[in-house]
Amino acid sequence: MPKNPRAKDEASIQALAYRYLRRGWSIIPIGPDKKPLTAWAPYQKRLATTKELGEWWDRYPEANVGIVTGLVSGIIVLDADGPEGLASLEGLQLPATPVATTGRGTHYYYRHPGIDSGERVRNFARRLPGLDLRGDGGYVIAPPSLHPSGATYTWTSDPDHFPLADTPHWLRAIVSDGRTPKGKEPEDRDPDAPEWYLSIMAKGVASGGRNDAVARLAGYFLAKGLDADVTFHAVQAVNATKFQPPLDVDEVERTVFSIAKAEKRRLATVSILSDETLEPDDRRDLALQAASHELGFSVERVTKYLSDPPTFELLANGARIRLGGVEALIERVPFRRRIAASLGRLVNIKPKEWADVAGMLLGAALEVEVRDATEEGSLDTWLTRYVEDNAPAEGDDWPRAAWEGAPFEREDGLYVSLAGLRKYVTATLDEKVTTHELALMLRRARLEPVTIKVTLDGRATTRGVWRVPRRRRAPAPGGDA
Repeated sequence: MPKNPRAKDEASIQALAYRYLRRGWSIIPIGPDKKPLTAWAPYQKRLATTKELGEWWDRYPEANVGIVTGLVSGIIVLDADGPEGLASLEGLQLPATPVATTGRGTHYYYRHPGIDSGERVRNFARRLPGLDLRGDGGYVIAPPSLHPSGATYTWTSDPDHFPLADTPHWLRAIVSDGRTPKGKEPEDRDPDAPEWYLSIMAKGVASGGRNDAVARLAGYFLAKGLDADVTFHAVQAVNATKFQPPLDVDEVERTVFSIAKAEKRRLATVSILSDETLEPDDRRDLALQAASHELGFSVERVTKYLSDPPTFELLANGARIRLGGVEALIERVPFRRRIAASLGRLVNIKPKEWADVAGMLLGAALEVEVRDATEEGSLDTWLTRYVEDNAPAEGDDWPRAAWEGAPFEREDGLYVSLAGLRKYVTATLDEKVTTHELALMLRRARLEPVTIKVTLDGRATTRGVWRVPRRRRAPAPGGDA
């Protein structure tokens, strides 16, 4: 039996907190009483740093993970509490979106309706029986946290496979005027949705029309800018809930990816980047000019970094803006947040036009700096020198080294402190690197932070450290390389 009766994997909670932060959600630590363990007002306006997250989980290793809702994260969350809340949702259309189960209810995550306008959404409680809303100035507890009842918060539709849906129109009506529309049934009508799509969502599809429906749905979701993987999951969700009976999953997958491939070729033929009469440098320059015109600011260069996964950097208005993964370049909301944070301006491109602009930027990412190809080599050098100059403690001495932030070795591997490594790199090797940049390099090298418990001289604490593969250790003096 584990010593912790709650049987909670603390490391996995911290790891997911980092993932949520990388998604652009504002994260705070939550105690077992469902209350924040830190003053959280600042995080209603900005995201925590990875350093702050590490310090929080060093101090509170059993903390649950909270997501601050509102414009800062770009989300609102509808909480359907127990049977009463589910009864209030009966008959209302709920678009496919990330969904989590809680101790006694369900959380539905939606894209904040004020992303474009900056308009705030207020929290409400029991505006319909069993329904609460967390908007600006609110927070929710996220998977895999532990509910006071002993249940675990769990994704039933996880955000890796289900993109945030727009807030349903019936919920927007409640948010805007505090009541449900009278005189007609609440509905979730996308003003751009064709009648055939609304018919599928309302009435379902019988056996004779299922293949045609899959093809039309795939084209519909792809046209909205979803990639092939997300489109497949969206179509499969409709297949599983609206088709009578559902098609085989493999058949749905084959159809969706075939249509996605054809759609990609079609878009390429109308893109300025496909003009073979231009030299590559001219095509890149033209793409940058066109993207700059649409965005409303100057983009001088897009650089692709050879990491895993690839990351990107914009040189825009003279500022270097690291975007992170490809989703921050080709998905509108992460891109808007990063530009707003860096340049202090919003991008006003309409969602249906965004795919073309993102394609221009992605197509312009033709330069690969040497530094990026050798980044892992730089990290290896830093780690080797650090361990070589600071002999890692082992055996009974490792707790003191861990306590002091020095490298140490246990039976399951070699460990380094992020703060200790950065201090060595900047002070001894005279290399300029921030804690955040160093953490990104470690992650791109497929290393992950772990939390360990340390007991020294009767005192107990936890430390956030990084486990390093043994191949990165410096060879012993006089030994084989």
